[in-house]
Amino acid sequence: MPTREYSVIIKDIARVHLFPVRRKAQGKRGTKNKPTSETQNKLNQKNREHKLADLLHLNFTANDLFIRLSYAKQPESIEAAEALLCNYFRRVRYYIKKHDMPPLKYIYITEQGSKSGRIHHHVFISGGIDRDIFESLWGLGYANSRRLEFNENGLIGLTKYVAKGKKTKHDKGKNESINARTWNSSHNLIKPQPRKEIFQNDYRIKAADVVHIDNNPEDYEYIQKLYPDYNISHVETTPRDPATSEDITHFPRAHFITIYLYRKDAVFLKKSKNIEKYMKGGHK
Repeated sequence: MPTREYSVIIKDIARVHLFPVRRKAQGKRGTKNKPTSETQNKLNQKNREHKLADLLHLNFTANDLFIRLSYAKQPESIEAAEALLCNYFRRVRYYIKKHDMPPLKYIYITEQGSKSGRIHHHVFISGGIDRDIFESLWGLGYANSRRLEFNENGLIGLTKYVAKGKKTKHDKGKNESINARTWNSSHNLIKPQPRKEIFQNDYRIKAADVVHIDNNPEDYEYIQKLYPDYNISHVETTPRDPATSEDITHFPRAHFITIYLYRKDAVFLKKSKNIEKYMKGGHK
């Protein structure tokens, strides 16, 4: 069974997925190993994180901002809050147009506490404006901004924090769950394209390579021979069912691997001391 090498390469950051593909069904089809709902939810969450990270890596740089916006007076609903947020973007666009600056790009995620009902927004926004001006244009409550910091995984750690979809995360400080919505964005974002940022190859990686990586994910020297222009940041092996500790695959004894890489000659990456914590999902 061939192994597909599905790569997403954006600037200095790369992510490679290795998984089996069928060429043509022969004989009687076997029974599929279906993942549990818990495992499927984790896989869906991982896909959300990757999709958001790809958009961020392609459209934003270390000159852009991550802003948390909250309200002094709480809106009546999520819809009312997002209408106020849209008005904020209009104010920013007006400022940009007035000062002859590049078009605004943004991605935002809205969250609401299940107990307190308090609403706030996480916003990735294109820079060029002084941070104090960005914050003052909000005018509806607390605004805190910081420059985007890229490490060996780009912004994947930050996407783990904000890309919670319709699941919940626990706020230790307030002892409540935070209901997070999927993100929305401006319409002018560039999306990864086949043969430009997305590449597919079914012949380069051998079965023996995949087996070795799955069994020896810490053997970065072996993996680096397959990707000589990159450093290895992190390797995720075949997902296992937490209930049975068995592989979760659609094919018996198949291997599903994700490799995170960054170019050896990357100059803008800022290494993070919390990289292991980020990649293990420990960031709150």
